[in-house]
Amino acid sequence: MIATVRVLRVRPRGPGEVTRAVRAVVAYVESGQPGAAAGLTRYYAREKAAGRARGRGAALVGLHGAVSGEALGQLLRGRHAVTGRPLLAATGSAGRAARPDEAAVGDEASPAGSGIPAAGRGGATAAGDVLAAGGEWLTLAQAAVVAGVGADYLRRLVGRTAKLLATDQASHPPATSIFDKSTAGAQADSVTSTNDSESGPSAASPGGQQRADLLVGVRGPDGRWRVRRSELERWLVRRTPPAMVLGYDVVCAAPKSVSLLWAFGDEALRADVVAALDVAVDATIGYLERHAAFGTVRETSRRALGLAVASYLHDVSRSDEAHLHVHNVVANVVAVPADSEDAELGGWEWRTVDGEVLLRDVKTAGYVGAAVLRHELSARRGVVWEPARNGVAEIAGFPTDLLAVFSTRHGEVSAEFAQLVAAGLEPSGATAAAAQLRSRAPKKILADEQVTQVQLGRLTAAGWTPTQVRGLAPTLAERPVLRASVAGDDIEALFTHLAGASGLTANATTFTRRDVVRHVAGWAVDRLDAETIETLADRFLGDRRVVVLHDTARARRRHEPEPLYSTENLLTAEDTLLALYRQGQVAAGGPPRLLVDADVVETQLTAATRPRPGASGPALSVEQAELVRRLLRGGDLVRLAVGPAGTGKTEAMRVLAQILATAGHPVLATAHGGRQAEELADRIGIPARVVASWLTLLDNVEAAAEVWPPGAVLIVDEATQVSTRDAERLLRYATRTNTIMIALGDPAQLGSVAAGGWFSHLAARADDLPALTTVHRQTGAAMAPVRAALAALRADTAPATRAALDTLAAAGRVHLADDANTLLERAVADWYAERQQVLRAARAQPASGRADRDGANRATTG
Repeated sequence: MIATVRVLRVRPRGPGEVTRAVRAVVAYVESGQPGAAAGLTRYYAREKAAGRARGRGAALVGLHGAVSGEALGQLLRGRHAVTGRPLLAATGSAGRAARPDEAAVGDEASPAGSGIPAAGRGGATAAGDVLAAGGEWLTLAQAAVVAGVGADYLRRLVGRTAKLLATDQASHPPATSIFDKSTAGAQADSVTSTNDSESGPSAASPGGQQRADLLVGVRGPDGRWRVRRSELERWLVRRTPPAMVLGYDVVCAAPKSVSLLWAFGDEALRADVVAALDVAVDATIGYLERHAAFGTVRETSRRALGLAVASYLHDVSRSDEAHLHVHNVVANVVAVPADSEDAELGGWEWRTVDGEVLLRDVKTAGYVGAAVLRHELSARRGVVWEPARNGVAEIAGFPTDLLAVFSTRHGEVSAEFAQLVAAGLEPSGATAAAAQLRSRAPKKILADEQVTQVQLGRLTAAGWTPTQVRGLAPTLAERPVLRASVAGDDIEALFTHLAGASGLTANATTFTRRDVVRHVAGWAVDRLDAETIETLADRFLGDRRVVVLHDTARARRRHEPEPLYSTENLLTAEDTLLALYRQGQVAAGGPPRLLVDADVVETQLTAATRPRPGASGPALSVEQAELVRRLLRGGDLVRLAVGPAGTGKTEAMRVLAQILATAGHPVLATAHGGRQAEELADRIGIPARVVASWLTLLDNVEAAAEVWPPGAVLIVDEATQVSTRDAERLLRYATRTNTIMIALGDPAQLGSVAAGGWFSHLAARADDLPALTTVHRQTGAAMAPVRAALAALRADTAPATRAALDTLAAAGRVHLADDANTLLERAVADWYAERQQVLRAARAQPASGRADRDGANRATTG
């Protein structure tokens, strides 16, 4: 079973939009729910039916047993499911503040041209009173009434705006500011006294336009913020309304083999399948209630009494394929303990769900639910499971070709993608996203017999019958299956794996309890229930090979701190690497390792900085020459250098390699990726291998000096992408063979896939590292804003980073995606498209040009 979550949100730009969104959610989940009176009626039943209440918080909001569409609609609006009483205060910035009772007013419009949204109960009158009072300046409390948001929200917004503009003015000269001049001017005006109604912040000017998400305010002598009426109206007109979160749709989807048992099983088999799924969904929601049910109270989180959930069983995909899944609509309202002064209210109060925590834990809850599904179905039927992969396991005996017959979605997207490419579109991530949308079938209402015939036809075409499918899950009387138990040796083997190099710290330096729970759930297959899974996870966290980390810099912003863990295995590798690094430093008593005479270095660099006809590369800049000089004249075993992308690190290494080769030093290169290693060999003209290749070679020779001869120099490019364990092994061999390691990287760029961080750690603690700062890409005046934005991304301030991302997005250089999987798919598609363009260009290059390039490489090597 896989658990995914979708945030049910709407950005209401006018009255009636929230109501329409609520109705759409209710219609979607009810369209596929078998009715209680219909028994196992199929997904596309003509009748709409009620959902089922789950969660400890369901009864508190009026959900009991069957859930009607009216009850779910009330709950999505933040009201009690039975009485309709508002559960949440009419304040806040996410759309639940001062909003009309849309069920009653329908699509009543705001005053034309006012820029002021319609207010809620009493909100229109209050806003009118503020407007009628006149005056140029509004307090934040008055502005909040007019805008229909919370005063705290406006206070944070104007404070963030002030910090953002101050950071921009301090970090960027006017010519390269990532904001326009009107914004800067508005902030400059904001120091003016509020007694002068003709002065103060002005958000727009003929020279430019203010960013829509900024609200400029003035802090008066009394310390209170105020905003100009015209500035507030500008912000209301131009802002993007904050999203209103109606709830969360946690979808629990059964494996394809289980879906086929449901689709073609008899009544007894289907009853066992749905009973096992029901227990699994309870386990999923139960995990979320134990670990992810929090309400937000004044930017802090409090544990909630439970979640209010309405569950809806669906069993067919849009393509008429067997797809058993449950939509669990989690209401965005929870009961949390009240402050002591509110004890007379019953000891608790209603708050919105802390979505950050809930979203964080859904994946782990799904792993637990999947293990419970396997455990329960094995207890009811004689099924055997394949090993779990990413938390999901199929029933053994189902051939992959049969599963593929009922898993055509990927093929539909691929076919549509191919058609779009054939029509002339680039094979990019944007095209892949378009293919997903275009190939998505509309929601259909089919009779039960029609769906049955469609699925039966597919099954028959695959050479199977319903009886054969049922035979893969016989009753225990027909095929008794001895349930595998978990012995002490099994647990010890699991713990050894999790604590080892290929376990929890294989791809991350730290882990949380959630990571352990997921590993245990997948390892258990069908042997453990939810309680035992969590018990084993806690046992492992108490193992002596697990280390609790105290990272004060990683304090949670608003909710409970989450303990971080690591393993002795990884910490030992880190300690060894640091010890070898210090051992090779001259300042720590290590022997100096001089490479080239100082006079020779100066002579060679003088020539390299002068443009010469027929030279193998461009002349070095003064900054690049200084980098080469310091790396060659240093005496340490490991020499670090930092440089962002585009600053000319490779050209500097080309000259460095030539100087070393002239002095008789063998120069080698390595990188984590194959393409990086290829480019090093091609552009610098030295032997290069990926890190894994060097380590394999060194591990399988009697003497490492046969591979890295005395006096050798190893250039490690993009060192941040090399894992800590690999770096430690490289440094061991470098120490043993006295090979100088020159590590180049940029801590602000991509890190390693495996557990890493060693380069950033060493660079942060080194004094006066050689570095390149001048970017030779994105040249020209037109690219100045992009250069400024890229530089701002390296700043350690959230406002500057946010502004930089906005600038790059506006320039079309940042692509947004709805979820992580879509983002990865687009990234891979874009990479593949770019790679194909390079290969086509290489094939189109005349043979003479390739020969000239190869000759130049050989000359450089020689």
